[in-house]
Amino acid sequence: MTSAIPPTEQISELPGDETATIPATPTTAPISDPAAAPQAPVQGIGAEILGTITALWVSLGSVWKGKSVEAFRLGASTKKFWVVGFLSYSLVLGLLTATLVARSVDSADEMLGSMTSSFIGYSTRGTFGLSVGNWISLFITGLILALIAFVLRALCLKWTFSIRGVRQSMGVVGNVITTSYVMQMTVLLAATVLLMIPSAVISGLVLLLVGLVSVPLVLISEVLIYIGINRTARFEKSSLIPHAVFTGVWIALTLTVYAIILTVTLENMF
Repeated sequence: MTSAIPPTEQISELPGDETATIPATPTTAPISDPAAAPQAPVQGIGAEILGTITALWVSLGSVWKGKSVEAFRLGASTKKFWVVGFLSYSLVLGLLTATLVARSVDSADEMLGSMTSSFIGYSTRGTFGLSVGNWISLFITGLILALIAFVLRALCLKWTFSIRGVRQSMGVVGNVITTSYVMQMTVLLAATVLLMIPSAVISGLVLLLVGLVSVPLVLISEVLIYIGINRTARFEKSSLIPHAVFTGVWIALTLTVYAIILTVTLENMF
């Protein structure tokens, strides 16, 4: 008798790369303890998320070393890379939004406290300018806004492909976006953590440094997105013009959504 050979899957990560033959996942052995069976999916999801976060960290190193092709290849071969990436980045931006508003309110409160203390001997200073409820509301609002922005960016990239006659999945464009923003989001995460330190000097220095590096970081992200677009498909015509147009559309849509939702949120809060 011949032994059974597991089927294989052909995975082509990026045009120009060699096709890798990867054995399909073998079926798992029966579980002897029935009570342990319901825990398997939960453990699998946790391991998957941890593996994807590790892949994000590795892709950051690849981008930093100038190995962008390696970074895109890693994203293409990692399961749920863009889903975990979008959610992680949205969490970072939600924290940053809430913390920035809290620090702004705190600065205004400190200024008012100094004035009132000088004139009437009463100070209104606090250490964090928002209540816990308001901070959580801003965090959730910032998270949702960031998620909307990333989904809109993915849709605009899909339209870019469509204009040039290529149909592309949300997973492919999502992986490109996730890889391209990994350096920018890492810097913003570090800035958010530092902004939580109750020090006006540290907050001022952090905002100054973020302002100085923001333009280079945005340029790096945009160049990587364009590289990723051209690594995932072969176009008969250049994708530059539609990519530039839909990037402008994305910026306009994102700013409109942010202005409306943040205005309503802050008006209800204050």
